[in-house]
Amino acid sequence: MEHSVLVRDFCNSNNIIIDMSTPIDGLDIDLKILPITHFSIVTVDVENETTDLYNDLLEMAHESNNGFIKKFAYDFLAEQQEETDKALSICDSLKNIGDSRSLLQLFDNTFEG
Repeated sequence: MEHSVLVRDFCNSNNIIIDMSTPIDGLDIDLKILPITHFSIVTVDVENETTDLYNDLLEMAHESNNGFIKKFAYDFLAEQQEETDKALSICDSLKNIGDSRSLLQLFDNTFEG
């Protein structure tokens, strides 16, 4: 979620409009009928793919013995692990909540600050 806030802030500061109602080419999924757990699973998948990319970067840095890139990759992997853990936690919570709208509302209220 922190990444989505960064993206939203970046788009707002650069006058980029993201239209969430416009279908993505090649994506034939009606997002309105999918359960919220689907989105959390997609989020976990994206976090795992991002972790794989940072691991690839770290491996390349080790092969080239580039200390600067190694430190960069280690720092980002630590941050990425936190994001992956958050995504997994949210996904697990949403799976446990299921279709209960009242529990989903309670869960949603935990993010208000």
